[in-house]
Parts: sequence; structure tokens; C-alpha cells
Amino acid sequence: MSIQTPARKVLSSKNSALRIDAIRYCHNRVLLNAENLWIVKPYYAMSLARKIEDRFSFRYVMNRDEFGAFRTHNSDPEMSDLDCFVGIVEDKLSDGAKKVWKKAKERHERYASLFSTVLKKIKRDIPSASEAQIESDCIKAIVEFGLQRNKKNQSWSFKRGGIGQLVDDFFLLNEYMSNLGSERLKKWCTSFGRWILPQEEADKIAEIVDEQKRSEQLVRSVRPLLQPLWSFFVALCHALQEGENELTATDAYWLGLVDEVVGENLLSARSFEEFKPDLPPEAKHEEEQTNVSEEKTTAAGA
Repeated sequence: MSIQTPARKVLSSKNSALRIDAIRYCHNRVLLNAENLWIVKPYYAMSLARKIEDRFSFRYVMNRDEFGAFRTHNSDPEMSDLDCFVGIVEDKLSDGAKKVWKKAKERHERYASLFSTVLKKIKRDIPSASEAQIESDCIKAIVEFGLQRNKKNQSWSFKRGGIGQLVDDFFLLNEYMSNLGSERLKKWCTSFGRWILPQEEADKIAEIVDEQKRSEQLVRSVRPLLQPLWSFFVALCHALQEGENELTATDAYWLGLVDEVVGENLLSARSFEEFKPDLPPEAKHEEEQTNVSEEKTTAAGA
């Protein structure tokens, strides 16, 4: 199946309206609503994740300098990096986008409970078990998880929405577990991991001569810090597949759906790539003299 991403990489202004909903095309070209096709939603969510993960992680790195002030403002010095980032971005979103952000937070919180429940229920020796056996244990644990979560809700049943949630949770758990050691998470660690480590620790890793060992140590040190962010990011991609979401262009920027918003002073990867620091006076003068000489040479040759 294929996904059509409604967002372009660059939007013209923060007032542009962006409609992200659960409508996607399948390979047979029939327009379907993913709310009814619960079995394909996880695939759409992860397809979206692959398209926007670089932009989303860039937002995280660029806002780390604000974490300290955010903790102080909220009188919570122990606030986690993820909670700081989530709070900072939430303050910048429109009311429409905050609804999506809330769904992502709720889904992320579900991760912790679901993952904990499943681990407690899997009694067999995982390394010696087949993939199907592990999946069977996971499904049984998810069924029990759903029953426990809804035991006070008399109107809840697997027939009335519960089976969809079970499938959703199965793929959610599978994605979470498979990405604990995935190449995509490793890419996050090696791409910008050094920027989120304490300077002393980053310097020690940089001193490792062997490139492979240096990369492995970086991943080991950074993965525990980035795993919560990765889990929230996956939850956000799922949340964007649920219902209709009215977003402004600025919302799209903060959610990682677009690279930049033209006319807005928002940091983008391109601005870093094109940045050229001012030369010191001596070097600037030398460059000007070189340009003058080149122009004279060109004129004489003409």
C-alpha cells in the first residue's frame, strides 16, 4: 500500500491551513477511511515516521538549550528531557494541534503500561521461542490488558472497538520492541547523540580512536536518553492518523511535517547548511583585495 503525505516540505505562511486526516489511498485506488481500516493504520503511521523523523529530531536538538529555563519556570528541577520538550512544543501549538499533541501524550503513556504488562506475562524463554510463540504471548497479554483497563466500563467489548484497540496495541508493541535495537534508533544516536550528552562524556567518547568502537559507545550512552523521545515520536505519528486534524503551517513545522515556514523566523536545517560566519577584519580585507585583483585581471584579459 502507498501513503500520500498531505504536507509539503515548505509552507508559505503560518496562516496556511493544513488538514491532516485519516484518509489515504490504497493500491486499488479506492478511497478509504483508515478509522475503519484499523489493521493498516500502524503501517501508515510508521510510513509517516520514516518521512519526518529527521525534522522532528532536529526540533528536539534545537530546543535543548531551553530545558533548564523550562524546569525553573515550572519549579520542577527533576523534570525529564522529554517532558521539557513536550511542554515547550505544546506552548507553541494552536488549539487544533494541541488536541493531536494530547492524543500523542496519552498514547505514549499507554506504551509504559502496556510494555510493563506484557513483559510480566511472558514467562517463556524468549531467545529459544519462535516469533509466533512470542506474538501469541503478547496477544494474550494485550487481551488481559484491555480487560483490566476497561473493567469498569460496562459498554466496552472487543466487538465494539476493543478488537481494533487490540490490533493497534499489538502493532504498537511490536514496533516499540523492534525499534529498541533498530538501525533507525541507532541513526538517531550517531547523528546527534553527541549534542545531548554531557560535554565531559562526549569528549571521552570522541577520544576513542577506533571509529567502530567510538560509534558503539556513543549508541550505548545515548540510547537510554533517546528511547523515550523515540517512543513519543511513534505515538505522535499514530495520533496524526486518527480523525481530522486542522493544523497551521507553524504547527506543521513544530510537528516535523515540514522543513520550514517561509516568512517565519524558525530554525531549519537549511539555515545551518547555508550559514557562513562573518570573517575577522583582517581576513575580510584580504578577501576584498583578492576579489579586486581578480577583477583587474579579468578586465585586462578582456
